[in-house]
Amino acid sequence: MIRIPPKIYVFDLDGVIYRGSEPLPHASEVVSKLRHRGRAVYFLTNNSTRSRDDYASKLSGMGIPAKPSDIMTSAYATALFLGHKHLDGASAYVVGEDGIREELESVGIKVLDSDADSADYVVAGLDRSFNYDKLAAAQRLIIGGATFVATNRDPTFPVENGMVLPGGGSIVSAIETASGTAPIVVGKPEPYCVQM
Repeated sequence: MIRIPPKIYVFDLDGVIYRGSEPLPHASEVVSKLRHRGRAVYFLTNNSTRSRDDYASKLSGMGIPAKPSDIMTSAYATALFLGHKHLDGASAYVVGEDGIREELESVGIKVLDSDADSADYVVAGLDRSFNYDKLAAAQRLIIGGATFVATNRDPTFPVENGMVLPGGGSIVSAIETASGTAPIVVGKPEPYCVQM
């Protein structure tokens, strides 16, 4: 039996291509060799802190040329998920960073401030400025009827020097506990990210 290698390769980013701002050894060489052999290379990350444009710039700066269309993030998948459900637009309170906000706005979702009276969705991901006020706003909006959506449930994410930090799943768990509501999860290992 002849085994034909796959034509498409999908790489995770955090801990696979780089750790924090440090590219992992041989990552750029592997991607370059695959592309030279005519293989399609894509990137899939649960890290929702950056937009696809930002990730493309980061990868290119590490010697791995990339376009936003080469990248799927849990933030963008969440935006697509909500955008497909509400073609006329919807509103969301975001517990997360710029990546989620930018991707939601790119599909017409209105991003609300914490003082909003109501929201269609509360979207949560990694938020390195998470605090009690954000938790309370998310709880209030979910109890008030907003649908709770998580970009992912990763409890940690890898950074430089072999260290790990709390991930988006840690924040999602806090909101779930406070609101008594389990989220709809969009990122890996759920299939939506990969399907998109």
